[in-house]
Amino acid sequence: MNLQIIVEGRCEDSFVKRLLAPHLAELEIYVRPIPVHTSSVQRGGMTSFARAKADIQDALNRDGFVSTMFDLFRLPRDFPGMDSQQRRLENQLLHLENALKEEIADWRFIPYLQAHEFEALLFSSPTVLDTTICTSLENCPSRVTDLEQIVLEFESPEHINGRPETAPSKRLERLYRGFSKTNHGVPAAQKIGLPSIRQKCGHFHQWVQQLEAIKTR
Repeated sequence: MNLQIIVEGRCEDSFVKRLLAPHLAELEIYVRPIPVHTSSVQRGGMTSFARAKADIQDALNRDGFVSTMFDLFRLPRDFPGMDSQQRRLENQLLHLENALKEEIADWRFIPYLQAHEFEALLFSSPTVLDTTICTSLENCPSRVTDLEQIVLEFESPEHINGRPETAPSKRLERLYRGFSKTNHGVPAAQKIGLPSIRQKCGHFHQWVQQLEAIKTR
């Protein structure tokens, strides 16, 4: 069974290849990540839903299932369902994903929005995240206590946000000079492991369950 996942950039592309693809391959579900177009020639970063929709529909014209891995953080204004804002994170995700599903209208399409962005998943293990970053940076003091305090302030890693300047990626950039989601994020996610991320991040876990269920559809 083939599965294409439309992602926003190189980091998500690498995450899908290194963590999701090997896991789903064990179920004979073969995954191919596809970064969205930002222009007629470039890929990576969703600047408008119109381009993302074209990529989704193009993928659906091929064989198999299609899903997405788009950040809830800073969705473009033309994204389906943006006219309504829900107070609870879970309700907002459900509303937007349902709106996206209705927009695409294909039973092989499985919409997923990452709450609030990829870096939230890394807070599933502050210790592993801190060690991974500091191992590759010079003069990097441990900030694991700061990471643990952030996690304690929220219901789950997926709830970490607040304002644009307090998104998970912004918090990590302030704590670690030289932090890179590509250089540190995916290696940290690999070391944390898919089971631990699924245990701490309920919405992400539900998405992976839907992907696993493709085998029986």
